Amino acid sequence: MDTLGYINQKHRYALLRLYDGVIFNKTYGLYSVVKTTMTFVFGVFFTGLTYWLSLFAVTRFLFEYLSYRINESKLDNKALIRFLVEQYAQYTQSKTNPLYLYMPWETKSIDKGFQHFEELYGFKAYIRQLEGLRKKKDDSAKFSGVSQEQLPIIHACLKELQIIGESVTMEELSALFLRQQLDKPIVIQHNGRLAYIFDRLVDKKLMPSSWGAIAERGNFFASKNGTSLKSSNFSASKSVVKMDAELERSSAKYMDRL
Repeated sequence: MDTLGYINQKHRYALLRLYDGVIFNKTYGLYSVVKTTMTFVFGVFFTGLTYWLSLFAVTRFLFEYLSYRINESKLDNKALIRFLVEQYAQYTQSKTNPLYLYMPWETKSIDKGFQHFEELYGFKAYIRQLEGLRKKKDDSAKFSGVSQEQLPIIHACLKELQIIGESVTMEELSALFLRQQLDKPIVIQHNGRLAYIFDRLVDKKLMPSSWGAIAERGNFFASKNGTSLKSSNFSASKSVVKMDAELERSSAKYMDRL
């Protein structure tokens, strides 16, 4: 069952508590009746908001939610560990979400929940294994599948979009794309545009999606002040680069020729 099912289940439990307390007078006092009633009414009223927030990894990573999913799915040990690994990997990514800046108590609560499951199932060992497998895969990946015939097109594209300087030669690009061996890093004028073009090359299956990590390990690119560029430099720049229509048309004409 999905997150919405979990939220609705919480509301059903609240309704049962309300029914039990008001009809059978088991809440022991007016305060308890009012509190239970308001919790249920506002809980149902804000179901949509709660579900929307859950998509940003607040509700769905709660200890209670994980327990609910585990019990509802009747997962065996292997499937359970896989589920926890997937949830934990998503959670670690979600901790960068701005919501966590305003909900530190949620972060602490969820951390404790995962710590409890880790003590039971040891799923973090599987995460380390997966990370090791991914690293080996990235280590063996080629930087590009660009051919010698395609290099002049890419060279012209990178120069027209002012990603590289006029001094960068075909031989340097050949060393980069064909041999993955550079005497010195290629200076990049605009990180975002390079990421944009390389992502188009990924779409055309001429480069792996992990090109940034490969470039970082090989020290292939540097900034104008000589600083080695890391994978994060490209991902951060790509998220803010704004391609105007003319620039997009300029890159498209080269991509069509590849």
